[in-house]
Amino acid sequence: PHRFQVRFSSDKLVIDNSRSLVVDVREAVRVLLVNGDPQTGSRRWDDEVFFINRALTPFDGDSTATSLIRTRTTTEGTLGEEKLEDYDLILAANVATFSDVSVARLETYVRDGGVVLFTMGELINESFYNQRLYRDGAGIFPVRLGEKVGRADSESGATGDAPEWELEINDRSWPGIKRWLEEDFRKRLKAPPIYRIQKTEPAAPEKIESRVIMTFQPRAKLAGSEDGAAPTVNATPSPAFVEKPFGRGVSLAFLSTVDAGWNKAVVYDVFYVLFWRGVALHLSQTTAAPRQLGIGDTYEDTLRQDEYSREVRILRPDGQPTIQAPREIKGEEARFRLSFDNTEMPGVYTVELSDLPSKPRTYFAVNVDASEGDPMRLAADDLKEALPGLKVKQLTVDALREVVSGSGRGAGANEYWRSVIYAVLALMLLESTLAMLFGRRRQ
Repeated sequence: PHRFQVRFSSDKLVIDNSRSLVVDVREAVRVLLVNGDPQTGSRRWDDEVFFINRALTPFDGDSTATSLIRTRTTTEGTLGEEKLEDYDLILAANVATFSDVSVARLETYVRDGGVVLFTMGELINESFYNQRLYRDGAGIFPVRLGEKVGRADSESGATGDAPEWELEINDRSWPGIKRWLEEDFRKRLKAPPIYRIQKTEPAAPEKIESRVIMTFQPRAKLAGSEDGAAPTVNATPSPAFVEKPFGRGVSLAFLSTVDAGWNKAVVYDVFYVLFWRGVALHLSQTTAAPRQLGIGDTYEDTLRQDEYSREVRILRPDGQPTIQAPREIKGEEARFRLSFDNTEMPGVYTVELSDLPSKPRTYFAVNVDASEGDPMRLAADDLKEALPGLKVKQLTVDALREVVSGSGRGAGANEYWRSVIYAVLALMLLESTLAMLFGRRRQ
């Protein structure tokens, strides 16, 4: 992590005269694409990850461009050869099933802070996903799958009574979707027609941990008649993009395809590239321990077995050490939680694993809330205490209205506001006169 700090000396209130920042700087975001339906030769356009790979790396092949995202493609059969922890995001596209070894490795990867995104397709085996990946809510997959509905051929979906859907934002608080809340981007989000989706089945209320970020909303189609065209809705809403926390990481499911099999999103290149690149970049940093905190916030991190230290040494900005002992997380084998709430001092804090000196240090920053400097938040007594000798008078709204309107008691209020008005008029007249004089000299 890189540490930055800016200091000012503008006033004597030192506590809010600095700002600190801790950021992870990466050479690139690493994405592993697990291809469930690889195609070559003349059918390469039908390859499951052909379009998503190009959306994530649009400048691939250009030796003069530096790609922010780097991808590598594998299949379920060769997934065991990959070192999963080397990747910031794993995207499994239309993968029918996974071996028991792959399931265990994916769960460990996510539990330790990784991110897996599953996308659908004709090869998806719902029974396997429900039994081995969802596991009645205890597994890595975020929802229980239902049947596939709609037309598989996106071209034929544009006619007849075939249902169509469009994407709609359901959870406006999800950080990765902020750009698409703007009106222009929202129109682009809703533009691609979707002809086939993977439905979900409801979970028991006590087992609902997932958040539905986006939904498939039925698209009104025009039914032509002699009397004119009338909009008709021929489908029901359904979850589209779902996220579930799993250990230290998260898993997600996009319940349509990332190729052209079930929708025409790839044709809408502005949407397709911006959407998937934005999602990948957001997900690549979503599971890291928070590094920017406010005064009094609690710093929390999760440690794996190989990161465990009986004592964790935390250095405050003034160099004073505090020793914390991580606690084992109940129900999660060999995982420990570090919690530190003594964050009353702004600046950069250092975290060291005392038993593992070879492990790199990590850092987090604590800053004063900028709004705390707003004097409007201070009461009259607070101002008197902070600024001795200052005459402070607290006015009610009604009293202030009387002063401004000139109806206050005594002539003082009227005379004061009248003097201010005369002064402003005099300044305006002087400014106009000077402008005329200098304007003539330039001519």
